[in-house]
Amino acid sequence: MTIVEPVIWSVANAVLLSIGGGGLLVFALSNWLGKVWAERILEKEKIALQGQFAAFKLNLEKDLYRHNIAVSRIDAQRAAAIKELYDHLIAWHESVLRITGPNDLSGKPDPWILARYASWATDLNEKARCLKRSATQTAIYFCTNTHALIEKCAESATSISNNVSDCFVDAPDLGSSSHRERVEAARAKLLASYDDQYEPARLAVASTFRELLDPLSSITKHSSPSSS
Repeated sequence: MTIVEPVIWSVANAVLLSIGGGGLLVFALSNWLGKVWAERILEKEKIALQGQFAAFKLNLEKDLYRHNIAVSRIDAQRAAAIKELYDHLIAWHESVLRITGPNDLSGKPDPWILARYASWATDLNEKARCLKRSATQTAIYFCTNTHALIEKCAESATSISNNVSDCFVDAPDLGSSSHRERVEAARAKLLASYDDQYEPARLAVASTFRELLDPLSSITKHSSPSSS
């Protein structure tokens, strides 16, 4: 080996070392700048996402508030409708009991008794018409099964109420003993048949109102072991 060769190798090594150190410095600087920019970008994205989330949350709260207001109004309307129908059911029932129940008419002349029954029959018929009208107007507030019971009750109430009222329409023997016999037969039929449709409908309406007051009660009832 000549003297020139070690010199060449020394210069080569110095150049390589110089390039290698600069490369490491450039790599380190690039890495640091990359982290800085990444953190800045992430911070901007974070701020933007926080703004979007805040706006979304605000809109959601507004929608929830409007929904709760709407539900409250619907619940109030439904409660009023259920109460109205229940009042008509009870009113018709009380009118039935006035005709079919014990009274102080014994010993009175037939025309006097029949006139009283005629007045009660008119009231019974009017109560049945109100019940049927209310059943139609409040149908939207009840489930299908409950409304079916209500509608059936209203139809039955109209039919048996008309049966009593018809005893006083164009009766050729008005006020006679035979007329009273027909009225008594209509009273007996009313007493025997009214409860078959009335009581299921009344219980269904009352149950619907209780569930409206306490929605969890229906969930508990359907999830209990005894209901399976």
